[in-house]
Amino acid sequence: MVMTSFFYVKLDELLSALSTGSQEQIANKQQEANFNKLKTFLLPINEPANVHWFLIEIDFEAETINVYDSLNPQQDIRHYAKSVALAILASQIISQASGGLLEVVDKDHWKVHRVPVPTQANGNDCGFFTIMVMLHLGHWGEINPPGCPPIFIFSAKTMHKTRVILATTLLAWYQQWKKSTNARLSSNSENSTVAQEDPDGRC
Repeated sequence: MVMTSFFYVKLDELLSALSTGSQEQIANKQQEANFNKLKTFLLPINEPANVHWFLIEIDFEAETINVYDSLNPQQDIRHYAKSVALAILASQIISQASGGLLEVVDKDHWKVHRVPVPTQANGNDCGFFTIMVMLHLGHWGEINPPGCPPIFIFSAKTMHKTRVILATTLLAWYQQWKKSTNARLSSNSENSTVAQEDPDGRC
């Protein structure tokens, strides 16, 4: 499951406020997720000071927090201490939202790893690399795997081509979502009209 970038902002605010009520409010918004199937959560992060994008993966089954950063391949894992702390807080909120399907992991039991990713060649592509990492983890479970279609294999050298491919893919997905949403709304509207015409179900 991919969390929105605003989820991290709310976590930061929650950590500052240390408000249990706020934690429950955030958890309630996640309760529509199917926690019987979801065990891994992707958290896009914009730090420090809204300058740089990278990704954290929370894996409940492996009790592992993975960091994916395309800008600083040699960065010490301690550099991500705040983000990891917020990821642990996120895991508690997700566990609460799951109603116990995902057990709370003690903060000292989480294993934190820095996962190698393709390295960006400038200071501007971090957001795009983060999107590509999320796409690969969501579809194939790893980055640039053997089974990945060649057009989706990415690196700093393929950025211009990959941007066009990703934009086209996202637009196609949006059109599919829009079509299915309109169909569902139309069906709901027709059902509502039938119910209003015959509230008792009589012929």
